[in-house]
Amino acid sequence: MQANKLKNKMISVFSGNLGAGKTLAMSIMTYINYLQGALIYANYMITGYPVETITNTYTLKTMTKAWKVFALDEWWLTLEARTSGKNIDLSRKILQFRKRSIDCYATAQTIASLDTRMRMVTDLNIFPETIFVDDKPVLVTCYYTQNKHLDFNNWGLIKKLPSITLPVIVEGFNVADNYDTDEIVEPMETEETDNIKQFVETFKGFDGSKTDLKSLLNIEHGFNPGKAGAIADYVFFKNQL
Repeated sequence: MQANKLKNKMISVFSGNLGAGKTLAMSIMTYINYLQGALIYANYMITGYPVETITNTYTLKTMTKAWKVFALDEWWLTLEARTSGKNIDLSRKILQFRKRSIDCYATAQTIASLDTRMRMVTDLNIFPETIFVDDKPVLVTCYYTQNKHLDFNNWGLIKKLPSITLPVIVEGFNVADNYDTDEIVEPMETEETDNIKQFVETFKGFDGSKTDLKSLLNIEHGFNPGKAGAIADYVFFKNQL
């Protein structure tokens, strides 16, 4: 891992406990890559330099062919292991990142929480440790490995890994002051989600059971049982609000 890495088209996950500095370390790397010429995209608000905030996976298909960095905070919200199979839209796009010239940084409390496919294609598992002076972050040491099974609870082993130390202030720019560490990040909307949403109005006031709606979607609309069930669940959930 290098602080000045160029266009490696890698997927790197910053994992660790609450307050370890995951988003801070990711934001520092993102800013360094911006200085090197990358176009920056993020699913959280970054200020102070040009960053496109994206909340829908469709944007990933419209990115230019230039070198890009995608900073994905709280990756588990959209690609959590326990929802594997329901997040195909984003995982497919991530698997195409190399072809799209995208470097991806992501945060998760533990890499084990991520979808298995995403763990398999992760290049670096990174464990940040923030150094504070007068309650302000000044440096972040990042221990890194290609071991995708190591978690932050094994700190004795992590301390033996190779590491780099990143300054919080990069060329006069204080990275910590240009994002909100308390921002609540929402799951990314996917094209799949958008397609499902349209059925809420179509079947508003449907007076049959969820099983009836699933059969209707399956037989008359041609959806496979899994997709029909997901739509039926969503419609009934929204109609109850």
